[in-house]
Amino acid sequence: MELPSKSELRRYFRKLVKEVALEAIIEVGGLDPSIAYAEHPYVMTILENYTLDIVFCFDLTPEYLVEKGPITAVDRTPHHSRFVDSHLSLIQRDDVRLLKAFLISTFVYGDSSPVGRSGFTGFSTEMLVFHNGSFERALEFLRQPTSIALDYFDRPQRDLSELFRHNQLIIIDPTDPNRNIASSISERAYRYTAVNAGKLLANPQPNFFSMGPIPVLPPEELENLGKHYYVIEFHDKTGWHYTKTRDKLYRYFTKLQRFLSYEPTGEPRFGTVVFEEVYHHPFYAIALYVEKVNIKHSFTRKGPPVSYPQGIEEFKKKHPDALLKNGQYQASLPRTFTNI
Repeated sequence: MELPSKSELRRYFRKLVKEVALEAIIEVGGLDPSIAYAEHPYVMTILENYTLDIVFCFDLTPEYLVEKGPITAVDRTPHHSRFVDSHLSLIQRDDVRLLKAFLISTFVYGDSSPVGRSGFTGFSTEMLVFHNGSFERALEFLRQPTSIALDYFDRPQRDLSELFRHNQLIIIDPTDPNRNIASSISERAYRYTAVNAGKLLANPQPNFFSMGPIPVLPPEELENLGKHYYVIEFHDKTGWHYTKTRDKLYRYFTKLQRFLSYEPTGEPRFGTVVFEEVYHHPFYAIALYVEKVNIKHSFTRKGPPVSYPQGIEEFKKKHPDALLKNGQYQASLPRTFTNI
């Protein structure tokens, strides 16, 4: 099977959107239908007070998915839906709803999660209940400081840790043994969930399932922390899908975080630097915390120890004023930036 190009896919899906989806929405009385864009065009509308997205995908066989992967990002969705339909009991489906409500109320659900770059996905919550059996056991699993990998194919933990060694949480896709559906969940969202899961288990309260506004610190605390915080607001006029803008901002501020944290030579700069992004398209806000507002005009660049003569010669060529201290050459270098 020869795959179509991206431009061919977009034209094909736009044709489906116009000739099938829009016509169907108009026929059933959907309000304000519009065409939106992610990987390919899809329809957004409001129907019976629900916001509805109609997204087309390729209905691929499980064998094709494992061998070649999906053609579009949503081609696995029908397979996931069939798996949930055949593997979760009615009670477990209610447990999934509880887990989703908990994650939503604590701001760690979906790709617009304000805690971390991305939160828990719908399918990841279903698999958490499937593997653990119930809502309470899923919470017990999430609150553990180090989780075990959840694998439908029951492979050794050591193999999975090696295969997905850069992932904090491992939940294997039951339709693809080589895919971790939790890879998009940010470590911050995962760790924050562990804390809240422990709180809920220790003291169950209805407020854990009711989403309120993002908590605001008291004015006196804000005043004390104010000089360490910076907020930058953006109004997106590109017309892009919100995830594209979100990801670009995250990439840029990740680079900025590194730039503020370390000198080009690797020495510490402004201390701990943390940022987070909150958005309601088309408005985006980045909150940036910096540990040290002002730093010294110079820093110590440590060179090689005396046991590495070749490195010493190279270091002294670059830094003629370097001095030997505690068995290691060091040089004092001026800083370009001393104020955040």
